Amino acid sequence: MVACGDDGTATTDDSTTGGSTSSSTAGTEGQTSEAPTSETDDSTTDMLTSGSVSESATEGTTAGPPVCGDGELDDGEECDDGNADNTDDCLDSCVAASCGDGELQAGVEGCDDGAGNGDDQACTSACAVASCGDGLVQAGVEECDQGDLNGDDQACTSMCVNAACGDGVVGPGEGCDDGNDVDDDECTNGCALPSCGDGIVQVGEECDDGNLENTDGCLDTCVPAVCGDGFVQQGVEDCDDMAMDSELCDFDCTAALCGDGYVNMVATEECEDDNDIDDDACSNACILATCDDMAQNQGETDVDCGGAACDPCEQGDSCVENGDCDTNYCDDNMICEIIPEIRIAALIGAYQGDFGGIDQASTMCQTEADAAGVGGTWVAFLSDSNNDVIDVIQEPAASMAPVNNLNGVQLFPNWNAIFNNGNGDAANDVFAFDGDEVEEGNGNPNDWFDADGWTGTLQSGLSDVGLNCNDWTSSAANVQGRNTELDARDLLRQEVSPCDRFLAIVCVQTAP
Repeated sequence: MVACGDDGTATTDDSTTGGSTSSSTAGTEGQTSEAPTSETDDSTTDMLTSGSVSESATEGTTAGPPVCGDGELDDGEECDDGNADNTDDCLDSCVAASCGDGELQAGVEGCDDGAGNGDDQACTSACAVASCGDGLVQAGVEECDQGDLNGDDQACTSMCVNAACGDGVVGPGEGCDDGNDVDDDECTNGCALPSCGDGIVQVGEECDDGNLENTDGCLDTCVPAVCGDGFVQQGVEDCDDMAMDSELCDFDCTAALCGDGYVNMVATEECEDDNDIDDDACSNACILATCDDMAQNQGETDVDCGGAACDPCEQGDSCVENGDCDTNYCDDNMICEIIPEIRIAALIGAYQGDFGGIDQASTMCQTEADAAGVGGTWVAFLSDSNNDVIDVIQEPAASMAPVNNLNGVQLFPNWNAIFNNGNGDAANDVFAFDGDEVEEGNGNPNDWFDADGWTGTLQSGLSDVGLNCNDWTSSAANVQGRNTELDARDLLRQEVSPCDRFLAIVCVQTAP
């Protein structure tokens, strides 16, 4: 409003310039009278219309929650392919498609009825359409299914129905089957040949012992008794379950027994090794040995560890050789222990960068260690495109065993210390296998250039890819390799040398 004595120019109060118009609008709610027109200075107009208002209005706005189907993999999603197609490998619920999810995955599944899948259903537990000949009996559709053993002359026909007298097909135990109900023709309604049992083998009869016994060599259908006819032939068969495996009978009509040399999975056998050794790969109960069965078997050096089949054992477990232990040390008492020390040495002489790779360098380390009689298992202290030197020693030895030179003098308190700071004991030195100290030389094959040694390794212990003389196969002057300076007691000083220089190769003992 214009006050008495004002010049007609209205001044906007602090509540307006502060960005709030609630008080002025509240006062006019429901009124129709017109207020005098006020002029607003440019600064107020700018403030109301400039971007500063929109920035204030949007301040604090946060992104919406993750959305399944946006093509971005968010927390809680297994996948997100950005579509709602449930026939590909990612459902519209951002869960990876799988057999049993009720969605038909194109090109992968033949069917998928979700919880309705089953080996006796139209869609099997493997998401394949059930069919006669797949070895699975489809409930309400098939009477039987023996897979490749189906056949019109078998117990289960090619149509997956049980062979039966009167089906027109001569099945096991039938002398004939004409598919009719005429009992006085050439084939009786019992699928027996006429005059069978009269003791005389007539045309069409294979045998006739003059009796109706089905436990001897000739059935009452005048055909010879065979395994699979459903009758147990005394003195010949132990059982007869129609030449199929069952819980008590093998397919060959012998009793299902663990140790018989045949794996009858219906009888819950997992293996058969035909021996009475209970702690080998197959127990005397015909159960396969595993690395988590709480038993020492299958060549394990301790319960569920060691040997060729299982993971290495922990400290304190029994062992036969170093490889049986995760500490890589099997002591004289055949117990996995931490290596008492990790020793560092250098090869005798100096080498250009083409010494043939890490494996060749490790072979040279072992050869010189053996020749020097220092004992133990030795490998090269080197990295390349596929190997990181930090992995040479594993825990717990990496943090517990001291790193010493050949004289038994400590260079580092433990393996990890090499990579944590890289600085060894300035008072102690690295020696070659012939006892010479690695020190300044003239850089020829019999000496070391500036006491330097090849490493190919960053301070972290990881490979410095691209600075390894082409994986230690090049001695070219225009190719480079990462090296250290051994007389500085620093195994990983970050220096670079051309691959035609003659430097030391450092070796490390991994096991006594």
